[in-house]
Amino acid sequence: MRIPRRSFLKGTASLAAGAALDGCAAASRPARVTPWVWCGAVTERTALVKARAPFSERPYLWVAPLRDAMGARELAPAAVGPHGVATFALEGLEPGTDYLYALRDRARAGELLGRFKTFTPGPTSFRFSTASCARTGSSHAVFDTIRKRKPAFFLHLGDFHYENIDANDPAVFARAFDLVLSSPSQSELYRSCPIAYTWDDHDYGPNNSDRGAPGRLAALAAYREHVPHYPLAGTRTIHQAFTVGRVRFILTDLRADRDGPGVPFETRTMLGPEQKAWLLAELAEAGRYGLVVWASSVGWIGDGGDDDWGGFPAERAEIGRFLMEHGVKNLLMVSGDAHMLAIDDGSHNTMVDGGPGFPLFHAAALDQKGSDKGGPFSHPQVPGGGQYGEVDIVDEGGRVQVTLTGRDHEARAIMQHRFAV
Repeated sequence: MRIPRRSFLKGTASLAAGAALDGCAAASRPARVTPWVWCGAVTERTALVKARAPFSERPYLWVAPLRDAMGARELAPAAVGPHGVATFALEGLEPGTDYLYALRDRARAGELLGRFKTFTPGPTSFRFSTASCARTGSSHAVFDTIRKRKPAFFLHLGDFHYENIDANDPAVFARAFDLVLSSPSQSELYRSCPIAYTWDDHDYGPNNSDRGAPGRLAALAAYREHVPHYPLAGTRTIHQAFTVGRVRFILTDLRADRDGPGVPFETRTMLGPEQKAWLLAELAEAGRYGLVVWASSVGWIGDGGDDDWGGFPAERAEIGRFLMEHGVKNLLMVSGDAHMLAIDDGSHNTMVDGGPGFPLFHAAALDQKGSDKGGPFSHPQVPGGGQYGEVDIVDEGGRVQVTLTGRDHEARAIMQHRFAV
């Protein structure tokens, strides 16, 4: 259905002109605090939009290319979840194209505006931002800084909130999502570029949660309803993967099938059997891509603590040997959890039979006090809040050039490392 220009662009003309976008931002503020909308699961031709829209009538989504806002399509929800979250499945999109969307109801009782860009096939250069750990509903300036830096997407590494929920009640998790997604600065960020998100302990359950968390099933149900995620590869966890150009992104779930502290180090698993088989299968295909980015919510270099890979030495060694045996030399790991920035160029990541390591980028905390875990790193830890990571990919068809930059809330570079694969 084509929507008349005046109907779609009323209040959005400045958006299309770019004046109100502030880079890639959609600048319209929600009419009320409660409604929210965000986009994810973007590919070359598809995307998902999830929205909480307590309007007087059923919500609709109007979508149009930025260059042709007059030709908007109107979409009804593909589904509405038990907590009123509407899912809009966008298909038949054009690759490498900026899109605007507007969440409305028939009575125009409210409106939320957003923007995303579909991915480009083949060699492509892009930037993504990554970080973890923000107080529930934070409106820290770091979110505005990330938005203004125009990432292709934001890779959230966990602790989306700090509710530490210990009840098997999806409504409690739904409220936590509402608190975060109605925060002004976070709402603007998530309406400005797509999200890719895996949880850690505080947004999955209590501190240091594992598969025994009392709210495990509720957390899974709430994630599926509220998050615009890529297809989940399993039933017990939220692991998923997607591709941008020649870069493969692997998001693991290191909580929902993790063994508790009572299991011996020699046999305990962070991944669980189903997810580990999937991860190894993904890594075995690394040669198909210019770069593989593994999003691990917790750090890889650790001293044996329960809350990083050092506490799961047998499984970590198994993965390390697999990487050596399959000649994987194009892997980058990004991680969160510890409230610090740190980079290792691979020189300290040689814990398996003296074999070569791979680059590691630790990015946190968005809005929490600093903490110091793991190491050593080639670029030592900088604990603190108001921090995030930025990854620039330059791919012109040959070697993939990668720049890792740890930044503060004023976009000042704290540390940087470049490498090519």
